[in-house]
Amino acid sequence: TGPAVSGAHPYVPLGAKALAAATAAYRRAVSGPAKGLVTGAVSLCQAVQAGRTSLARQAWLSAQLDFDRMGGAPSLFGTLSGQIDETPLGLQGGAASPYFVGLRRLEYGLWAAQPRAELLPVCAQLVPAVRELSAELPRLVFPPRVLGLAALTQLEQIYELGFTGQLDEGSHTELASAWAQVLAAQSAVSAVSVAGAPTGPSATTVSDALGALRSLAKHLLAFRSASGHWAALSSLDQQQREVLDSQFADALDALALVPAVVEGQDLPEALPAGTTSTATSTTTSTTTAVTAAIAARHSGAVPQAGEAR
Repeated sequence: TGPAVSGAHPYVPLGAKALAAATAAYRRAVSGPAKGLVTGAVSLCQAVQAGRTSLARQAWLSAQLDFDRMGGAPSLFGTLSGQIDETPLGLQGGAASPYFVGLRRLEYGLWAAQPRAELLPVCAQLVPAVRELSAELPRLVFPPRVLGLAALTQLEQIYELGFTGQLDEGSHTELASAWAQVLAAQSAVSAVSVAGAPTGPSATTVSDALGALRSLAKHLLAFRSASGHWAALSSLDQQQREVLDSQFADALDALALVPAVVEGQDLPEALPAGTTSTATSTTTSTTTAVTAAIAARHSGAVPQAGEAR
């Protein structure tokens, strides 16, 4: 067992009441983007109906960023995530699949100059879905452990999919989407921090993660011009890309420890029957995968944005 270690502190998870407050805090954080999503989706579909492609593209980006700011992972919003923001990845037929729906499907159609008749059915499905999400938001339960894991998974997906061009359906707004999703991750960690007021090592873990996410969000925002135009990911030179990779690696390293702050302290109704704790294994596999992806990118083993998929 060995002698006692002076100055050591136990790793203190948040209590049940604090975790309930964290869930409520996240609901408040995403309520604004949820309202913006409804407004943006309606404006988008009105522009599609009117045949105003340029206006529709602007409205699409606004709606997409609002959904990204909600942290729209299936672990948070269930099947509504797919109805609102499905991608063609893994679908039989790819972009031609009838299951490719929502905002990304509209992005694909708008930038491919598809006729209105092909886009209106997508709108007819999208608007009710975003309205349902907005209406259900006050009743949704966000397990705090899932908030931490969802934030971590978001950053992984941004890097592995978004930053290899696999989520781009023509708009070349990967940097804008990444910025919005980093804000969502920040909201998730902030909900744990503000509601739980963790102390000791837990406080340091959460504080470090928030600092890294704020730094990353600020770095990404620098790619937006004063007029609101976002640079394309493919326009970054090697130095810019390496700095961005470094920022992502720092954020992932810090964020990887956050799920342990709430591990084993979920609300009773938060986890389905039979669900077991996976925070530690998920955290390890996520950070390992992204670290490998970063190394592979700089060795030329994986495609950069804009290269053939």
